[in-house]
Amino acid sequence: MKNKIHLIILLFISSIISVKASVATNSNLPDNEDEFEVLMQKIRLDFAKNPSIDEALKKYNETDGSFTDVDYSSIQRTKWPPLEHVDRLYDFAFAYTNSKNKYYKDESLFTKIEKGLEYWHERNPWCHNWWYNQIAEPQRLGVLLIQLRIGEKHLNTELENKILERIKTDGGDPAKWTGANRTDIALHWIYRACLSKNETDLKVALENVYNPIVYTTKEGFQHDNSYFQHGRQLYIGGYVYQRYPVCNSTRQVSIAQQIHARNLLCYHTGAIYAIRCTRERCKPPRRHKEDTYSFIRQTYD
Repeated sequence: MKNKIHLIILLFISSIISVKASVATNSNLPDNEDEFEVLMQKIRLDFAKNPSIDEALKKYNETDGSFTDVDYSSIQRTKWPPLEHVDRLYDFAFAYTNSKNKYYKDESLFTKIEKGLEYWHERNPWCHNWWYNQIAEPQRLGVLLIQLRIGEKHLNTELENKILERIKTDGGDPAKWTGANRTDIALHWIYRACLSKNETDLKVALENVYNPIVYTTKEGFQHDNSYFQHGRQLYIGGYVYQRYPVCNSTRQVSIAQQIHARNLLCYHTGAIYAIRCTRERCKPPRRHKEDTYSFIRQTYD
């Protein structure tokens, strides 16, 4: 039984409270019984931004919804050029929905977003590196769609459903992966489940979030709190300094699996999971953080 004790207990013992207290104490969350919308609102708060999009607009092709400087045929494994298309539409979505942005509720911008998404879906660029196809692209599109749900105008249902179906078909199965890859894929499963109000897929996503956070003698957390990845290989450097978009803060940490799981688990609120995360409560216990730093220093000394 001890082999299955979740490290999550140490990280989140102070975060588990009733859903009613969660919603009642946060005026930024929607005052209704739709747990999926509560979850999406917390995601919007985590990724909130007020981007400058003037330069990107200059490169937008009004004819077909593409960008004139993007090589959509590229399949290069790193810094995949076509992803710039999604990144720009992502910023467009936040500009359109941010009341402080000069393009707030701009109908012309919304038309560009919609046309750009249509172009992306029809062109369907593919990268030789699976990570872009199954993690980077679907994550960006998931957040983009969640943000657009609060816009003055909404995407037509057919287009949104086509994008969600593509994410589902091409975005991968988290159960087939391990570690950070598993939780990264589970993240866009959460986005998609919220948008489609699919409780079954949300449950699958959460099961895969918890899965990497157990002690094992195989790949994953070892009993001395070291970490094996890519087989029985000590692995503490490759996932260092990832963005930590939780509770409206950005942090840098070294043990990425714990942070990935915390990011997802801090989203859980509402009657489905009854877990609340505040800005203060999301901070890892000081002793745990010190133990992690000590382990890294001693490893390399």
